[in-house]
Amino acid sequence: MVYKLGQFRRFPGGFSTRLLFICLLFLPDSALYAADTYQISNSIKSLDLAVHAKFFEDKGKSLTIKNILTPEFINQFQKNTSSSLSFGHSTSAYWIKIDLESKLKLPQEFLFEINSTITQVDIHILNKNGLTSESAGLNQAFENRSFKHRSFIFPITLRPDHPTRVFFRVQSLGPITVPIKLWTNRAFSEKDRIDQLFWGAFSGILLTMILYNIYLFLTLKEKANLYYVLFCLGILGYFAVFSGSLQEIFSSYSFTWYAKWLNLVGIFTGASLLLFSIEYLLTRENTPRLDK
Repeated sequence: MVYKLGQFRRFPGGFSTRLLFICLLFLPDSALYAADTYQISNSIKSLDLAVHAKFFEDKGKSLTIKNILTPEFINQFQKNTSSSLSFGHSTSAYWIKIDLESKLKLPQEFLFEINSTITQVDIHILNKNGLTSESAGLNQAFENRSFKHRSFIFPITLRPDHPTRVFFRVQSLGPITVPIKLWTNRAFSEKDRIDQLFWGAFSGILLTMILYNIYLFLTLKEKANLYYVLFCLGILGYFAVFSGSLQEIFSSYSFTWYAKWLNLVGIFTGASLLLFSIEYLLTRENTPRLDK
């Protein structure tokens, strides 16, 4: 299955606003032909963009794309020096800037992929045609996404020798980790098919173990089997949220509570594993001192 380009909303504003954005393309401080612009070639199927990104911390979470495009803020972006974009637990919003230029002979559609654990993510695409914007995140229902997928997907068309600057604004109730990848449609379809096979097999194995141990518990009345069932349910619940599958199932609900959910599931899973270990290893009889 090949994914098609979604629709972006045109950034609001009159003639003067559009003129400002066009003029910004040719300012030295915001030139799209900067030395750190990544050039897209025919050999690229997927690209990890973290190493090509710059970021800016918006502690007040009040800045808009209009503010960011001014020299006052655009010059404050720092180059990412690590292989990932990870800001830990933070109440700030973060702006991420990536410059791209296509060296292909024809226009081609690509897909930005961001993981499914970000509370709010906005994308702003700036090129010679103007500015387009779109939003996604756990604070929005799955059914409202323009691109229906477990991860947050943003389509983009890159044209030959047509520099494009992309801004992401992210904030989250949980850890802010932003792996951004750029995919061709074909490569993303292949990757998504493999992911679905993996998660299907993983979930099937867990469900099989759950049903089997429920049968053993009802037959043998051993508490260890019950605790193992609870442990497997915790693992299944954690990955259902982490992978975005639960959002897809309950598509009309927002998932801003996911951070608290993951913490609770983590505690539940750890407690279940501990109780299973105590019962299975018979620590009360074999190591009474350790059991205390």
